[in-house]
Amino acid sequence: AQATQNPLWSVLLGSLNDLLRRYREAGFVGRDGVLFAARQHQKILDAVKSRDAEAAREAMQTHLKKSEQDLRKRSANAERE
Repeated sequence: AQATQNPLWSVLLGSLNDLLRRYREAGFVGRDGVLFAARQHQKILDAVKSRDAEAAREAMQTHLKKSEQDLRKRSANAERE
């Protein structure tokens, strides 16, 4: 957030930090979860480094869709417990 040099972005991320931390901790269940997330992040980074906007967009959309699916699944499971 500080790299953007935008104080509003820092405040926004600061207010969401706890929620994001809890989500990340819950998302990295087991070795397979960690490796899967790392591969997704690597794809995003590789596309950004190669300045391939379309590949970066697709990789980020794929990552966000998977994250949303995982969050919904965990939420449904928590409601049943």
